[in-house]
Amino acid sequence: NQKQGYLDGCAMAVAKHFGIGLFMLVLAQYLLMNFPFGDLKAGIKSERGLLSASFLELGPLERLGFAFMASFGLQCNYLGAWKWGEAAAVAFGYGSAGGAWNGAQNSDLVQICL
Repeated sequence: NQKQGYLDGCAMAVAKHFGIGLFMLVLAQYLLMNFPFGDLKAGIKSERGLLSASFLELGPLERLGFAFMASFGLQCNYLGAWKWGEAAAVAFGYGSAGGAWNGAQNSDLVQICL
């Protein structure tokens, strides 16, 4: 019965980490499509993004907001991969610390972003 509780907790932790990771990766793709960095090779000749000439025509607050959203989109890629790594770690049994189930909770996404 204790083994079943452990497996149920493990399955829920894996599903939670995988779901958060999937959400972060989808969010990253959405943000990077709408707030692109631009083409590094084209530089200021890029049509869209932080490196484009049209970006320089925006006001200071608009540029700051655009840059924030673009950088947050890039962070979401890394956070999504991190959460998938945690899901894999939990699936392989690395979610227990000293007999207490913690689901390999070693990252706080809010704390990482701030």
